[in-house]
Amino acid sequence: MSFEDFLIDTVAIWRKTDELFSGAIAASLTLTHQPPDESVLFLTVSNLVGSGTLTVTGVVAGAADTEAFAFAADGFKQGSKEFTSVTSITNSGITSGTLVVKAITPGGTQLSIEYLVASGVKVRIVEKRSAVVVIIAGATIRSDLKMYCLAATDVLEKDIVIKNSTRYIVMQVIEQPDSQEIHHKTARLTTEAVSAS
Repeated sequence: MSFEDFLIDTVAIWRKTDELFSGAIAASLTLTHQPPDESVLFLTVSNLVGSGTLTVTGVVAGAADTEAFAFAADGFKQGSKEFTSVTSITNSGITSGTLVVKAITPGGTQLSIEYLVASGVKVRIVEKRSAVVVIIAGATIRSDLKMYCLAATDVLEKDIVIKNSTRYIVMQVIEQPDSQEIHHKTARLTTEAVSAS
C-alpha cells in the first residue's frame, strides 16, 4: 500500500487575499482577482519612473464606467466609485514601476476575497484521539484535526480547506521529511464555526 492509497478524502483548497493585483506597471493590465461585491479601489505605486494616469475600466452600478488615478510620485490613491468588476487598467505616461491594487469599502476598510488554489486534491483528514469539541452558544467548533497530503500540495497556513460543505481553516503546515526529501505534509486544521441544529 502506498501513501497515496491512504489519501481517501477529496478537498478543494481556497486562499484569502486582499490584493486584486500586484506587479509591474505595463501599458495594459488585467487584475488577478475581481473585487468582492461593490468595492472602492485602492492603488499604490512604488519605484515610479515618469508620471501619468492609470485608468480603471469596469462596471459600476450595473453600467460600464471608468475611474482615473493620476500619479507623479510613489504613493497611493483611493477611488470613489464602487466597482463590481474590472475589465482592464490602462497606463498613460508612466514608464515603469510597481502597482498594487486592493479592494476596500467606501469607509476605507480592507476587503478580502477567497480564490480557488486547487480542487480535487487527495488528502486524508483525521481527528486525533485527544480531540476536544468545544460547544459555545449557537456554534460548534472542533479542534485537533489533521490533514495529510502529498509534499507537492500547495497548502499554506490560513488556507481554507473544503470537504463536502465543511470548511476547515489551516492552522499550521508541517513538512514531513524522509531520508532524502519531503515525503508529505501534515496540516493542523480547525473547523469553522457552524450553526448548531
